[in-house]
Amino acid sequence: MKRWGVSTRAIATTDLVTHPADYFNKQEKILLISFARSGNSPESCAAVVCLPENSNDRSLAMTSSYTGMMLAGVLISRIHSLKEEKQRVLKMISYGNRILTDYAWSLKEVAGIAFSRAVFLGSGPQWGTANESNLKLQELTDGNVVSKMDTFLGFRHGPKAVVNSETLVVNLFSNHPYALCYERDLVTGMKRGKQCLYRIGIFETKDIEEFIVEKMDLSIVLSENQGHLDEEYLSICNVLPAQLLGFFKSLDLGLSPDNPSKSGAISRVVKGVKIYPYELCDQN
Repeated sequence: MKRWGVSTRAIATTDLVTHPADYFNKQEKILLISFARSGNSPESCAAVVCLPENSNDRSLAMTSSYTGMMLAGVLISRIHSLKEEKQRVLKMISYGNRILTDYAWSLKEVAGIAFSRAVFLGSGPQWGTANESNLKLQELTDGNVVSKMDTFLGFRHGPKAVVNSETLVVNLFSNHPYALCYERDLVTGMKRGKQCLYRIGIFETKDIEEFIVEKMDLSIVLSENQGHLDEEYLSICNVLPAQLLGFFKSLDLGLSPDNPSKSGAISRVVKGVKIYPYELCDQN
């Protein structure tokens, strides 16, 4: 975590429960912060936490709870300057409102396009948003749309092969000029090889890179002004387009967005996970 000057890692409870010794070192003082969406999934309870029932989502796919936890994480890293963060939070909210009011119907139209694959690209803080976006679209479409995520640079090394004429590509562009150099090169490089069906670009401002904006089939621009919001905050509101895409695509496929899994293969709280005593583990 660059703001605290300490090494920080995000570890899934599913990894922590099965291999705790890989992450805990008795010689180090470790602060553990748990983020649990359902509050009572077996892995979360085994790791550390159980949330009040009223804080739990009711639908299968995590939406507002995800952005809420993301914001909490960002503010924890800025806990010594919370008063100064208020204006940034309000600006982020205005960006989110802009997505919901100005682009929801455009995203509904995109959801009606016959794509069976989707790729979400994001670097730095946007990497986690690309990962969540990929998961959200797959969950809400019951796997009818197979999604993938990567960084802009990483996508060049093999994963680009998944792109075909039924692929939607969503680009989560940085507002940092240096990172944008690499992202622009990837957009240019996509001219070679198999072409995707549709391209979406999410930008903070249109002026940041007119060339890239023109290459998109749909450009989602968060601010008409030349504002600049820290990328950690952008990564929160930038998940909304994928949530909307998943919602509308779920309806387009005749599914229920609150419970899209027809077979019951996935559920809001994972069932059937048995937690075993750690003493059973051979610790040698």
